[in-house]
Amino acid sequence: MDVIPCALTEGEAQMSTYLISTMSIHDPETYRKYTSGTPPTVKRHGGRFLTRGEPVVTLEGEQFTQRMVIMEFPSRKHIE
Repeated sequence: MDVIPCALTEGEAQMSTYLISTMSIHDPETYRKYTSGTPPTVKRHGGRFLTRGEPVVTLEGEQFTQRMVIMEFPSRKHIE
């Protein structure tokens, strides 16, 4: 993931930042081990999950078949 640094000027409001991850799971057992530690890490950085792998509805184009996770953080600084 590429992150471009962004500094706020004094008095500028912070804006929520959304992290969207898409992935294909090739080894479900290893993936479960990895994801068991994810919630505490996200919470420690002030984030929360908006969705974790719920079905995605494709309205146009090729059907989306990967897993999608969307997280919300208070600001970009929380994920850098």
